[in-house]
Amino acid sequence: MSAVSLQSKPPREVTAPEAETRRREAADQTRDKLAALGRVAGGVAHELNNLLQPIIGLTQLELDSLPSEGSLEQNESRESLAMILESGNQARNLVRQISMFARKAKPELAPTDLPAAVSRIVASCGKSLPPGVSVDLVIDGGAAGFATINEAELAELMTNLAANAAHAMDGNGTLTIQVDRLELTEAACTLAIPAGAYFRISVADTGHGMDAATREQIFEPFFTTKPVGHIGLGLSMVYGVLRDWKGAIAIESSIGVGSTFSLYIPVTETS
Repeated sequence: MSAVSLQSKPPREVTAPEAETRRREAADQTRDKLAALGRVAGGVAHELNNLLQPIIGLTQLELDSLPSEGSLEQNESRESLAMILESGNQARNLVRQISMFARKAKPELAPTDLPAAVSRIVASCGKSLPPGVSVDLVIDGGAAGFATINEAELAELMTNLAANAAHAMDGNGTLTIQVDRLELTEAACTLAIPAGAYFRISVADTGHGMDAATREQIFEPFFTTKPVGHIGLGLSMVYGVLRDWKGAIAIESSIGVGSTFSLYIPVTETS
């Protein structure tokens, strides 16, 4: 009996149109998942906020009524009330993140001088970073123009990314924020956004970096690489806001080198 030679077929190459279709389908699934979760999160955030208001308010009133230097019992009460108040404020901050993620009432958008807005935001959020983190802001000379955004939301996005970068660098390193303007063509665009003129805000750190598995999950709601007790809504919120602005976000990261998050925001043409 003659031997039969079995040869495995080489894997079929995925064509560019097929890759584009898969990418758009994945983006649609992520949008649907975020929208459904956002509806639930918005209702939960509203109820939690109602419960937290009297807890925080009454605790603060009771704390203010105690003397700064009193009896041993009063001092112990002050410490306990201060702990309750701190926990309540942390919970309120978490509710604020959930509300931002849900975005049931979308903030008003307006044409905004984007490079000027980024400069203001960096000057503000840089003060909240650990002293070991240095911030370099680079605005390309050709990055002039306007984008239809909400500046408060942009500040929330960039503050979140800066805080994540500081965490990835263990509080020591360089955070580089760069703004430029580019023209995306249909052929060159690998993002789920149409061709056109965009601002690109790149937020780069010199931290630990991420592996491929982490990059795949990074925008999943509640996914986080931080210790237990932290909730991962920040990057999901960034994704959702940029989606509403008709923009996108991209990630480049290497273990031991660092990560770069690039925000793409459409340029608003003004007459």
